[in-house]
Amino acid sequence: MKFVFPLLSYKKHGGVRVLSFLINGLVEKGHDVFIVVPEDAYEEFYKLDEKVKKIFTPHTGRNPLGILKTLFYLYIKSPSADFTVVSFFPTFFPALLHKIFKGSKLIYYVQDVEQFFYPFPFSILALLTYLLPSDITLC
Repeated sequence: MKFVFPLLSYKKHGGVRVLSFLINGLVEKGHDVFIVVPEDAYEEFYKLDEKVKKIFTPHTGRNPLGILKTLFYLYIKSPSADFTVVSFFPTFFPALLHKIFKGSKLIYYVQDVEQFFYPFPFSILALLTYLLPSDITLC
């Protein structure tokens, strides 16, 4: 099966560490795995199997418009896949588009209850992602 992970960053923090185990485990089981990440937000602190395919999106900045552009690039650069796996509320939205328009199943791997960690209006957006449809939600 084919899995795609749209990520806002792949740097050294705990959530990425957990994802690196999941991604490498899927490759070890014989699955095709892609990560899609902004080129300026990739730092392979946690090693990925050489079979993991990396797709880089352009640098768009960290201002609100830049982040919206990044989310758009995460959608358009993501290849068709059986499953799209997200673990952070902003990436849920391009994954939902992927589900609707490219037919992948959406796996929401919740590592935090993000609505409690972000100020308004981001807390509302995080809560919304828990209410929108995903095919599999892992908490």
